[in-house]
Amino acid sequence: MKKNKLLINASIYGLLSVTSRLTAVITAPITTKVFTVEEYGIMDVLTTVISMLALFIALNLNSGVFRLYYEKSENDRKKLLSSSLLFYLAISGAVTVAILLNTQFISTFLFKTNIYYSLLMFAFIRFPFVLAYQQFLSLLRILHNARSYAFFSVTMTITSLGLVVALYITNQLTLFNLILLQSIIQIILTIILFAFVRGHYLFKWDKRSFKEITNYSLPLFPSVIINFFILSSLPILITQFATQFDTGIYSLARKMAIIFGSLLTAFRMAVDPMLMQVISTRDKPTFINISREAFNFYHLFLFPFIIFIYLTPTIFDVFIDDKFAPAISIINILAITLYLAGLNNIMAIGIAYTKRTKYISYAQTYAFILFVILAYPLISNFGARGAVYIVLISVIVQNIFIYIYSNKLLKVGFDIYRVALTTLIMFGLSFVTNIYFQIIAVFLCGIYFLIHLRRNRFLRYINDSIP
Repeated sequence: MKKNKLLINASIYGLLSVTSRLTAVITAPITTKVFTVEEYGIMDVLTTVISMLALFIALNLNSGVFRLYYEKSENDRKKLLSSSLLFYLAISGAVTVAILLNTQFISTFLFKTNIYYSLLMFAFIRFPFVLAYQQFLSLLRILHNARSYAFFSVTMTITSLGLVVALYITNQLTLFNLILLQSIIQIILTIILFAFVRGHYLFKWDKRSFKEITNYSLPLFPSVIINFFILSSLPILITQFATQFDTGIYSLARKMAIIFGSLLTAFRMAVDPMLMQVISTRDKPTFINISREAFNFYHLFLFPFIIFIYLTPTIFDVFIDDKFAPAISIINILAITLYLAGLNNIMAIGIAYTKRTKYISYAQTYAFILFVILAYPLISNFGARGAVYIVLISVIVQNIFIYIYSNKLLKVGFDIYRVALTTLIMFGLSFVTNIYFQIIAVFLCGIYFLIHLRRNRFLRYINDSIP
């Protein structure tokens, strides 16, 4: 692997992730003008439901493929990919048929009215293609093929952006038209991507390969589901316990926070496959050193966090309709939650190394119990603000237990106290609203993070350790 491969891939993934998230910002002047706050929430609920079902059906098999891929021969790699893909298509096809036959009931359950049944039909005709598309993109990451990943991601982003603009110009921008055409685009791009990666598949079910995948992924599956509920199910819960207005406010705030989260996603998308490769090809001390430096490197993302939060009011003034203004006050909480959620992926490296994935499920279960206890009282009384605090508290509890379990399995020596203190300080600074104090905070934080960036050896370690 060439030097600076991590930096190149992270830059590509970062640009893509930011671009895809910026689509929501670029189209915000249109969507927040045309759609009511309630309609904005309905779109997010539909997206959440599709994501939730995709997680249930996928059984976290991609993580098993990710972990085992580098240990296999070329032919066995194709068996891993084919077995999981055939499983996805069979199950998702059956679920899609069942949903299309019961759209009125599901509409009443989700939105307390059956008038949105056609929206459900339009949204779910693409469901099997969503799962296939996700695996094909994951394969490009496994292959370190960031440029091809970029091509398909950019195509999806540009097409989605163009769709919103075209519908607006022609006065055809409605929820029904938007969701139907999004489904058609998803289907077409999935077919094209399949043609590109088809050489990596045998299209033959292999029982032994599928068993290997499930032996790794199934113990982790409950944690994936729980993590989804903690981080992504709130649009559904807010709709049930509060109002659709609160759902719309939360949905926009989450989309804005994910702009910052795209930086974290870029780092993880580049680093995760490389760390899995290091596990398979390097000795334990080398892996520990790389993991420790990755943890220290990750906390440097707190600097762009504070800059992003200070710029948020300006972004809203320029792009967002005034009726969504309450979302500004909860973006910093959502952004720090995304940062903490990404941090636990690095802290769990000892669990990944030993393949004792059940411990992640234990940690997630404790966090989920707290999430369930707090959900109704906080959301029903405080709406969107109560919802974001539920997620923040749950993720903190989850991180604590993951660190404890992972440290027992593999002592990496994370600088946990310094990083925790820095995170707490930066979160406190995110509530500062005076422009002069904000400038001082950015200047001092910039010096601190530049010093630690110069000292960090992660980029050099991982480039030297991957063949």
